[in-house]
Amino acid sequence: MAHVDSAHRPVRDVMTRDPITVTPDTTEQDAIRLIGQHQVRRLPVIDGNIVVGIVSVTDLTKDQENCPECVTDLANELSKAA
Repeated sequence: MAHVDSAHRPVRDVMTRDPITVTPDTTEQDAIRLIGQHQVRRLPVIDGNIVVGIVSVTDLTKDQENCPECVTDLANELSKAA
């Protein structure tokens, strides 16, 4: 297989196809479960056919004060694959 210079390789050749997504109405708990099940760090947020954002592990842990159980759940989900 020939080496392809990454400066000229299109991202379609390396992107994740059919990514796991959530909607704006997905709960934090469900996002955490999906992150753990699929061992991903970010989930695109889709409203219809439009990407309206990305939710990350960091985003979900920022809200510790309002949802401390979310952080515990996230740690538990991520440790399942370890």
